[in-house]
Amino acid sequence: MSASTQIFQTIAHNSFFRTIIEGTKLLSGVLLVIILARLLGPNEYGRLSFVLALMTFFTVGINLGLPLTFVRNGARRMGFLHENLATGLALQCIASFIMFFVLGIMIISFSSLRQDTILLIAAFIYTALSVIANFFHSFFQAVQKMHLEAVAVMIQNTLIFAVVLVLLFLKGTAEAALWGYTIASLLSVFVTAMLIRKYLFVWKWEVDWRAGLTLLTQSWPLMASMAFGSIYHSLDIIMLRFFQGNEAVGIYSAQYRIVFTFYIFAGWYVYSIFPLLSNLFMNAREQFRHLVERSVQHMTAFAYLFGLGITFFARPLVRLLYGEMYLGGIFVLQILIWSIMVALVGTIFYHALVAAEKQRQVLKSVVIGTIINALLNFMMIPILGMAGAALATVITQGVQFGLNLRVLRTIVPIQLLHLVIKPTIYAGGSVAIYFILASLVLPAVAGVIGLGSYISALFFGKVFQWKELRQMILVSLHNRP
Repeated sequence: MSASTQIFQTIAHNSFFRTIIEGTKLLSGVLLVIILARLLGPNEYGRLSFVLALMTFFTVGINLGLPLTFVRNGARRMGFLHENLATGLALQCIASFIMFFVLGIMIISFSSLRQDTILLIAAFIYTALSVIANFFHSFFQAVQKMHLEAVAVMIQNTLIFAVVLVLLFLKGTAEAALWGYTIASLLSVFVTAMLIRKYLFVWKWEVDWRAGLTLLTQSWPLMASMAFGSIYHSLDIIMLRFFQGNEAVGIYSAQYRIVFTFYIFAGWYVYSIFPLLSNLFMNAREQFRHLVERSVQHMTAFAYLFGLGITFFARPLVRLLYGEMYLGGIFVLQILIWSIMVALVGTIFYHALVAAEKQRQVLKSVVIGTIINALLNFMMIPILGMAGAALATVITQGVQFGLNLRVLRTIVPIQLLHLVIKPTIYAGGSVAIYFILASLVLPAVAGVIGLGSYISALFFGKVFQWKELRQMILVSLHNRP
């Protein structure tokens, strides 16, 4: 069996279980958002969205960049996981106490936060537990036992869905929903810990503080990158709250959740290949380059597919999911979806650079992007409202995309134009078909025909290949690594 075939089979095997993992997250998450948005209404849902957006900053402080560090190092040597689990967990627990103290200071200092004190406390506890659960999940990713992560994620999301629904129907408030998330997350942490103990290794409860300092030395650029990334992913919602109020936050967040569905797709793919990227960078640089290039071409094709689909069908989609109350966010959705164009390809660049241990360069691009995003939000939200926040997001991601590409080219001679030219031409043809037919038939019919022509062109032009799809299905069905 050739090396390229083995690589593809490993990706296919990982992707099969990542499909289960991300599909579970997607299904439960989308259903919960639809239920929450409809039952709570834009104003109350806006309160919930604002608090969760604020918690993304605390997520970074607790996460410490450790999960990705453990995946990268654990993929190279499994003993690393056993030796450092207790140390990593201890660091995150200490960080949780520090972040809770920071939250207390913020609540005392800002009167606008004091009215949501209970909501903030519930959100913080849920955030800390979620970070620990994701830290545990990184162990399964590192050793490429995605089936165990799939079990843990399915249990976690089933618990969240069930408990949140029960409390939501009993109380009908944002606070009740968040306490449901918290209770379910506590149970899922316990279950995931037991899975590690039973199927990977018996826990070693020795905290090595010297090793902890080494871990932080490796992970701090990732933590800093996540911190700045969280700022520009959440700053729009936070600034909308102050400039436009809770209702605007609720409408904007509902649209962003649709877009976030496709970020989950990006996570599905990149977490399938990241352990392999890390290994290939160390041992087979040419195969590393080939995997990056093929991934970029695939993600470009999917990005256009998602962007065109949502743009064509934004109005009926928003009405179907959220109802008439949220139709004011249609244009916002049509802008935001094009952030996927750069996000899907950009996440390949980001993880390729992390695999190549270029965390500091990644951090630099994130810092620059965050500064630009903050300035754009400050200038555009007061003038354009929700649309301004959406435009700021798209522009910022484009800047960061370009910076990461520049660094990646110093590692592998990637020719971006050559990789994206076919999907771009096919997407342009799809748009032309849509506008020609829209004047003759119903827009929905024109949209279906336009997307169908795009998908057909992808296969005809061999961007997608039946051979690859068939091999992926066979590998998945036989569950071979």
